[in-house]
Amino acid sequence: MPAKSKTANAAALVAAGIPQAAYTKAQWCARWTFSEGFYKKLQDLGLGPHETEILGRKIITAEDDAKFARDLQERQLQQQNAIQAIESG
Repeated sequence: MPAKSKTANAAALVAAGIPQAAYTKAQWCARWTFSEGFYKKLQDLGLGPHETEILGRKIITAEDDAKFARDLQERQLQQQNAIQAIESG
């Protein structure tokens, strides 16, 4: 049986609802259903999650994941408010 990819393993953990304290990039992308290319775009724009390096390996902690979610929600709210302001003229 061929080995599963990191992305497939990460998706299986997400589907099983297993809570994690930290994520690899592949696991985090699977959690958010983002491609790794989109992840890179987010990072390049300064909009991605903070990465912590431990022993040469980058991880995304649960706290950084939660901060990303709050920041995303805040940006969406600001965008909605801006659209409403424009429409109400």
